[in-house]
Amino acid sequence: MYVTPLNASVGIDQWKDQAEFVKSHPQFSSSQVSYLMRNRKLNGLDRIGAVRKIGRKLYIHELRFSHWIESVEQEIAI
Repeated sequence: MYVTPLNASVGIDQWKDQAEFVKSHPQFSSSQVSYLMRNRKLNGLDRIGAVRKIGRKLYIHELRFSHWIESVEQEIAI
């Protein structure tokens, strides 16, 4: 599990629902984020703690998602 030092005043601001995440980061489309959330157990987002399900809603931790993006191997199209 991914563990980061938690500053309560900043920590909660890192969590965004899908709509807010897309609004804050327009480089990702809503359908892209939905696909990543549906496959979170396969793509590793769940394992590193970048996604939490509370009730029926999924929340994305921005910093952990950013680390996940950096760790994804690039696919090279030839």
